[in-house]
This record gives sequence, C-alpha cells and structure tokens, in this order.
Amino acid sequence: MQDRLHRKPAVVNDKICHQRIFYIMMKITKAQLRAARALMGWSLEQLGKEAGVGWSTVQRLESSKTELKNAKYETVEKVIDALTRAGIEFIPGGVRKSSSDAGDEDLNAT
Repeated sequence: MQDRLHRKPAVVNDKICHQRIFYIMMKITKAQLRAARALMGWSLEQLGKEAGVGWSTVQRLESSKTELKNAKYETVEKVIDALTRAGIEFIPGGVRKSSSDAGDEDLNAT
C-alpha cells in the first residue's frame, strides 16, 4: 500500500498544490483547522459543504479526541483544499487570509 503522505497530489492549481505540500511538511493541526474556519466565519455545516464532507466529519477533525495524523488523508485534504480555495493560508502556528484577499488578518491557532 502506497504511503498516503507520499502520494503525488492531483494538481487543481498551483496554490492548492503548494498548500498540500506545505500540509505534508508542517503537519497542520486541528487547532489550525478550527482557527481557519473561525477566520472564514463558517459553521461546521458550511465547511463540510465546501469540502464535500459531512459536518460531523469536520467536527471530528477539529475535536480533541482525534489526531489529524490518524484521519484519512483524503478527508483532511478535502477540508484543507476548501479552506485554501476560500483564501486561507496555513502558516506555522496559525492561519491567515491570503494577501490577495482584502483585509489580511492572522489568527493564532494556540
């Protein structure tokens, strides 16, 4: 079985591909997922809809009971892709809206 973290990502666009590689390298945390959703002002339901997963899946990913490293790579990838398409950038220790969006804002994920 091919290691899920080393498989070649499908390229949707360069920014999303870059975010996938960045995720693999820096291991996005569940706190960052919560912070990204908060920065967007999205509910669990909205993020689930944007990512093509159920709201309860998003809730499990963000919960303290789940480690992202134990979640399905494809599920985490869908959630990160949805947030990235919406203009979220994952940075060490937090998230921010991309510089191409008006009103840059950083949110610490601690």
